[in-house]
Amino acid sequence: MRHLLSICDEYGSDYSMSFNANKSKCLIFYVRHTSHAVYEKLLPFVIGSNRIEYVSKWSHLGHVINTQLTDDDDIAARRSQLIGQINGLICNFSKVDPMTRNRLFQVYCSSFYGCQIWDLCNIKSVEDFCTTWHKGMRTVWSLTSNTKNDAVYLVAGVIPIFDELCKRVLNFVLSCYHSDSDLIRFVVKCGIGAPMNSPLRRNVTFCSLRYGVSVHDLCTLPLSHSFYHWS
Repeated sequence: MRHLLSICDEYGSDYSMSFNANKSKCLIFYVRHTSHAVYEKLLPFVIGSNRIEYVSKWSHLGHVINTQLTDDDDIAARRSQLIGQINGLICNFSKVDPMTRNRLFQVYCSSFYGCQIWDLCNIKSVEDFCTTWHKGMRTVWSLTSNTKNDAVYLVAGVIPIFDELCKRVLNFVLSCYHSDSDLIRFVVKCGIGAPMNSPLRRNVTFCSLRYGVSVHDLCTLPLSHSFYHWS
């Protein structure tokens, strides 16, 4: 890594460019039971004569990655974003009829960017996200806080939010499984079939148990199959 950064410095010197260390961050994925200070002392990285700061989490391509390799921070960020979107929708369209608000909610508050790679076994964080969605939908329809979730789904005409997340995860896995790229297919098949406990394997196994469909069928069903187009 130091060698690669030195190449950047040389390139910058040759072409009158400068790299801003403040716009770069360093994350170290620690071995268990090892002091963080040991790593930071032994592994200083420098660009443009300035040391790169160590952080415990950082956003990369819109995803919040942390040194614990969990989805907690990313899900929390998406949850905060969802709260802002819901509040903006209610504020700007408070006088619109619920049917229209519901449609706006589906369009502007349901992107859930990055949920396709969340670990569905991270129950606490995922449930917190789903709870925020439920509260937002109740507000859209002016329902009381004690309205059952099943009633919310029936009124809104949508599948349960947790199943929507599962659907997006499975669609992502399936599209990768049948990708034109040999590399992508190889990585996904290894992630699912290898004995290691990868997030990909956990998600597919979780959905297999939840819906009573074998892992093999989940990965080999064609994208056009009705199972992947729930309504």
